[in-house]
Amino acid sequence: MLQLDSSALWGIVGLVGGLLISAFFYLIGKKKKILTYSIDTVTLVTKTISQIPNLEIYFKGKRIEDLSSSKVIIENKGNEVIEISDFASLDPLRIEVESGDFFITEDIIKNIVTSKNINLKIQSEDNNLKIDFEFLKPKTVLEFIIWHTGVLKICGDLKSGKLKDCSDYPFEKRFSFLSIFLSCIACLTISICLLLMIVNPVSFDITTKFCIFIIYIISVVVILFIYLFYSYRRLLKHFKKIWENLKKSAKKVTKIK
Repeated sequence: MLQLDSSALWGIVGLVGGLLISAFFYLIGKKKKILTYSIDTVTLVTKTISQIPNLEIYFKGKRIEDLSSSKVIIENKGNEVIEISDFASLDPLRIEVESGDFFITEDIIKNIVTSKNINLKIQSEDNNLKIDFEFLKPKTVLEFIIWHTGVLKICGDLKSGKLKDCSDYPFEKRFSFLSIFLSCIACLTISICLLLMIVNPVSFDITTKFCIFIIYIISVVVILFIYLFYSYRRLLKHFKKIWENLKKSAKKVTKIK
C-alpha cells in the first residue's frame, strides 16, 4: 500500500494535475476567430420635429422625417487573422437598416482604421452596406460613422468563427473562463481525493468522505448555476428580438389596412 509521503503517490497526483492544467491552458489558448461590433446611435431629427409647420428637411430631393447618426465599431477580438473570404459568399459582412435608408456620400462616411494594411470598401446595395476588407489582424479596429433613418444592424456568417455584439462578448468571455477554471479545480480536487482513498483508504473515515462529496456537489451546482444564468440571458435576448419583430410585423399590417 502506498503511503501519503510516497513519491509514487505524488507522482500520480502531479500527473493528474499536469494533465488538467495542460487542458486548461489548451482551451484558453485555442485558436479562435471572433469579430465583435457595437453601434452607438444618436437621433438628430425625430418625427415630432419634422411635424413643425414650415420646417422641411431634404436630402438629395427626398424629404427626411427622421435622421440618426450611428458610430459603428468592428474589432477582431480573436487570436487569428480574419479575411473577407472567411465570410459566407451568400451571407457576407454587411450593415442593414430596418424600415429606413442610408445617406451615403464620400464626405459622410468617415473611416478611422488602426492598421494601414486594410483595404476597406463600403458598397451600398439596396438597404445594406457591404463591408469589404483584405484582412483584419487581432485587435484591429474598424470605425466609421453613418447617417441613416431606421435602425441599423450588422449581419454576416463567419464560417469558422463568431460574429458577436460587443455588449455580450465580455460576459461570454468571463463565463467561459470561469467555467473552465472551476471545472479544472473540481476535477483536480476529486481526482486527488479518489487517489488518496484508493492508496490509503484507512485514513478516510465517513465524515471525510462526506465532506469530499459535499465539495463535489457544491462545485457542480456552482458550474450549473453559471451555465443556467448564461443560458437565461441569451434566451431572454432571443425572445426580445422575437417580440420586436412581431411588433414591426403588426405595424406593417396596420399600415396595409
